[in-house]
Amino acid sequence: MDSTCEPSSSSQTQLVFEQSERGGLLLLRGGYQHNKKRENKNGTTVWCCVKWQTRKCRGRVVTKNNLVVSDDPHTCQPNFAANIIKKQLNQCRKLAATKSDPIPTLFNNEMSSLADFGLDLVATIPKFTSIKNSLYHSRNKALGVKRTTFQTASAVEIPDAYKDKILLADYTDQRNRIIVFGTHNAKHLLATVEHIFADGTFKICPKPFYQLYTIHGDLGSSEETSNVVPLVYALLLNKKQATYEILFQIIKSQVPDWNPKKFQSDYEAAAMNAMQKIMPNCKIVGCYFHFKSALRKKAKELKLNKNPVHKAHVAICGALSLLPQHLISDGYLYIMEDCSNNGQILAFNDYFVNAWIESSFFGKWSFYGERFRTTNHLEGWHSKLNKGISNAKPSFIKFLDLLLKNIKEFDLKIKQFEQGIPISYRNKNVIDFDKRLAHIITQHQNCEITLGHCLEKNLQLNVVINIKV
Repeated sequence: MDSTCEPSSSSQTQLVFEQSERGGLLLLRGGYQHNKKRENKNGTTVWCCVKWQTRKCRGRVVTKNNLVVSDDPHTCQPNFAANIIKKQLNQCRKLAATKSDPIPTLFNNEMSSLADFGLDLVATIPKFTSIKNSLYHSRNKALGVKRTTFQTASAVEIPDAYKDKILLADYTDQRNRIIVFGTHNAKHLLATVEHIFADGTFKICPKPFYQLYTIHGDLGSSEETSNVVPLVYALLLNKKQATYEILFQIIKSQVPDWNPKKFQSDYEAAAMNAMQKIMPNCKIVGCYFHFKSALRKKAKELKLNKNPVHKAHVAICGALSLLPQHLISDGYLYIMEDCSNNGQILAFNDYFVNAWIESSFFGKWSFYGERFRTTNHLEGWHSKLNKGISNAKPSFIKFLDLLLKNIKEFDLKIKQFEQGIPISYRNKNVIDFDKRLAHIITQHQNCEITLGHCLEKNLQLNVVINIKV
C-alpha cells in the first residue's frame, strides 16, 4: 500500500473548514488558507494555498477522512489573524441567515469579541461597509427573498417560511396594502367568538406600515376568569375608515361565518364606523378608561381640575356611564338641576353634550352590564409585545419573528384553555365592583333609591375602589 495515502500519526488534529467568499470550502491550517483543488479516486483531497496564483506559493495539504495525509511547506508567510477573522465573519454570515437581529448589530457583536486578540489582529478587521453586502446576501438567500428592507408597501415581500405558518391574507391595490396574519385555528375561533376587541399599536410596526392593528376574541370569560386572546394581526398603512372596511371585509372573506355580536375598542370613530357598516347588527362598545380620560383631558384644558367642586362635576358626568343606557338622559338632567353657571362649567357641558350625548358615540359609553368595561387588557398585551424589541420600528424580519413567537405563545394558551386552564383571572376588586354596582342599580329599579341617589352611589363606589374597571 502507498503510505502517502494514509494519515500521518503526527497530524491527528481535527481540521477546520470555513466557507469562502464564493461559497466553496476553505481549509484553515497553521495560519494558512487552502482552496480545494481536486478529489482523487483513492479518497484523498488536495488543498492548495490561496496565494498559489498571486504569490506562487506551493504550499499544499492532502487530506483523507478529515485527517492530514501530507503537508507541503509554504513559501508565503502565515497569517493567523486572517484565519481568526475568517472564522468570525463566517459566524456573522450564519447568524445573519438564522437570526432576525439587525445586520449591523450582529456584525458589531461578533467583531467586538476579537478586541482581546491584540492590535495586529484588530487593525485588520474589515469595516462593515466592505462586508455588509455579503451578510445581507446570506440573510436574503436563507429567507428566499430579494431584500428584507422596503421603502414602499408594494415592495414588501413575505418569506415563504412565514407565509406557510402565519399569513392569512395579502391585499394590494394601487393605493393600499393590507397584510393579515394569524393561524388556521384563529380562523376557526373567529367563526365562534361573539365578543371581539380591537386596537392598534405603533412602536412594533415595521416600515413602511403605519400600525399593527390586532383583533382579540373572548373565548368564554366568566365572573372570575378572563379568556381573551389575540387572533388577527394586520399591518395597515393608515387609520382611515375605508382601510378598516377593507380589513373587515378581508376577514369576512377568509371566515364566512365571522359574525361577532359585540365589537369593543377605544373611541376611534373610523374603526367603529367601519365595523358598523360591515357588521350592521354588531353592538359597538367603547372603553370606560378612554371615556373618563377624555373627560379629564377636557377638564384640564378648561382648567377645571383645580377646584374640588368643578372636579366633582366632571366626575359625576363620568359616572353616568355606569347607568343603564335608558337612564343616562334622566341622569344628566339630574346633574343639570344644581349645575353651576360658571363659564368653564358651561363650556364643559357643551362639550359633553356635543361629543358624547348628541354624537354617534351615544350608546357606546354605557358600561352597565358589561363584563369588560375597558380595553386595558389590550394595552397590557401591546406593552408586553413592545418589550420584545429594543428600538421602535424593527426590521421586517425581526417583526415577523416576534409575531410568530407571540402567536405560538397564545396557541399554547388556547390549547391549555381547551383543557380547562383559564387564560387569566380577573382582579378581585373588579369582581367586587361588578357586584356592588349591580346591587345599586337593582336598588333603583326596585324604587328603593332615586336616580340621583343611584348616580351619587355609583360615583362614590368608583372613588372608594379606585381601580381601572
